[in-house]
Parts: sequence; C-alpha cells; structure tokens
Amino acid sequence: MNYNDIRKNEKSFKALTSYSISEFDALLPYFEAELNTYLEIYTLNGKKRQRKYTPRADKQLPSVSEKLFFVLYYLKNNPTQ
Repeated sequence: MNYNDIRKNEKSFKALTSYSISEFDALLPYFEAELNTYLEIYTLNGKKRQRKYTPRADKQLPSVSEKLFFVLYYLKNNPTQ
C-alpha cells in the first residue's frame, strides 16, 4: 500500500482512515508537534530517553504524513482483525 497513490484517491483515502484529505492535512501539524515532543523525551518503548533522538536512515515510514496515515489506518482497521 503506497501512501502517495492512496492520497490521490479521496474515496479510498476516506475508506482507509475515516478522514478526508483536507481533515487529514488539518490534523497533520498537531500530530507532528506531538510526535516530535514525545520523541525528544521518550523512546518508542515509553522509557525516558538517555540520548538525543536521531532518526534512522533506513526507516520504513520516512515522513510524518506516512506515520499519521499508518496510525489512522491501524486504529480504523485493526479492531476488525
């Protein structure tokens, strides 16, 4: 599933995330701010960070918009699994 391809189709995007593209774009800056704040203080396991966060070069979800898309997709579709 490619985020850029799905974003081109409003109907598919809404079916996968329950948000329209404009709603998603409005939510994105808030998510980015919260994500950056969280990663400065905590690791992904929830423990206090002992050194500065640096993103890995080979990360699977390179952009914040892809991370938000994954979270929304997971929250909408995982309970059905």
